[in-house]
Amino acid sequence: MSFCVSMLPIPLDGMVLEGEAMVNQAALTGETMTVRKTMGATVYAGTVVEEGECVLVAKAEGSANRYAALSCILFML
Repeated sequence: MSFCVSMLPIPLDGMVLEGEAMVNQAALTGETMTVRKTMGATVYAGTVVEEGECVLVAKAEGSANRYAALSCILFML
């Protein structure tokens, strides 16, 4: 499954097939700067495309993604 993402939250963990985007990963990493993602880069659910556009292929979705795992850990605290 592949889809195009532009100026939206990324709904699942995946890999960039084509395009380029600046991704805000603050929800997962706390980084204040956006991160450049190009072909072959990994992107994570819960992050947001701030600029650009890319086509992604899914690696993990639903409760199998990194954002869900982090939420589960925080819930247990």
